[in-house]
Amino acid sequence: MSYCRFAEGDVYAYECDGGVQFHVADGKRELDRLCGTFNEAYQYAKALRDTHGLDVPSHAIEALKEDALEEAARICGPDSAVVELNVENAKLRMLVRDMYRCYVRGHDWGPWGASEKESIEDRMRDLGMEVG
Repeated sequence: MSYCRFAEGDVYAYECDGGVQFHVADGKRELDRLCGTFNEAYQYAKALRDTHGLDVPSHAIEALKEDALEEAARICGPDSAVVELNVENAKLRMLVRDMYRCYVRGHDWGPWGASEKESIEDRMRDLGMEVG
């Protein structure tokens, strides 16, 4: 997908396997860049316009902004890896807290009993920990 072409301004930007590739007109090769994320590409397009004074069509910047917002929703949305990591982190914190309580009570399972020990071991397995 092409965001803008040289016929529209000073920048040619298009989506490729590695992200969004920018090429700048007039031999300014030092400003050519491959951006790995849409957010990075959106920020770079604005920098080319605002910092370097290049003609970057507003429709290209808006399209990159929309793609960056969609990308952020995939990363941080309700079904995202970030949510999964937060849930796993909460489980891990609770497990560490419960194991610490056991440790404070003594090196054996003391009043916890076998069922509590099995519960903790099951929670450890659920988090991908090896239980020996």
